[in-house]
Amino acid sequence: MCAEPGQVSGLRVSQLTSTAAQMMWTKLPCREHNGIAVGYMYELRRHLQPSVPSVNVMFGIVNGTALDLNSLVPFTNYTFSVRFANDLHQGRWSSQDFVTFEDCEYLVFSQVFVGRIVLKIFC
Repeated sequence: MCAEPGQVSGLRVSQLTSTAAQMMWTKLPCREHNGIAVGYMYELRRHLQPSVPSVNVMFGIVNGTALDLNSLVPFTNYTFSVRFANDLHQGRWSSQDFVTFEDCEYLVFSQVFVGRIVLKIFC
């Protein structure tokens, strides 16, 4: 009988921007699979407001230990969760909260001095 797989560790966010992030985690050792490997189940939840329940934005299964998240909303709170799944069971979720950067537009202001410039050239 297969047991529950071990819990994913080393979950972290990298390459964070206003609309994208890369999630990475440590490969689960084979001795902790406890069955035939299916992959890593993941879900991404977006938190709209403190009083409003979070929204499940994305979910699925991957075989690797990294996932690129694109088309995220700028300056928004997210929770990414991942767990290992074997052919009979899923491990416990590991989660990482992050906030996308604010999408800023930079304005360049210039001051123009209006006046009279007199050049004197000596011969």
